[in-house]
Amino acid sequence: MKAEREDMLLHLGGDDRPSIEVPGQLSAGVVFTDLSSFTPLTEAMGDAQAADVLARFADLVHQVTERYAGRSVKQIGDAFMLVFFEPQAAVTAPLDPSRRQQRHTLRRRAACPRGPR
Repeated sequence: MKAEREDMLLHLGGDDRPSIEVPGQLSAGVVFTDLSSFTPLTEAMGDAQAADVLARFADLVHQVTERYAGRSVKQIGDAFMLVFFEPQAAVTAPLDPSRRQQRHTLRRRAACPRGPR
């Protein structure tokens, strides 16, 4: 995980284009995260147990998002759209150590697309 984090931060820092500030415009990093294979998991464990897993995942996502000064924009089922106003937070939050502690029960994935400023 440390190597993944360092690699992502290196790519974020590799942009040497000058920053163009536009009044009233904010730069933000958007993160999409969800549980891996949640639909088959729901079918295998039943609705009540799947709802418990989803509630634990949602709590964890909200705690980590708040820790890195982000905002939860939207949730659809097990998928979350999060926004962070610091690029490092957008990369670091999905790799947060508290999320790794849940590895044995919650397999998740995350994406942080990056585009022009």
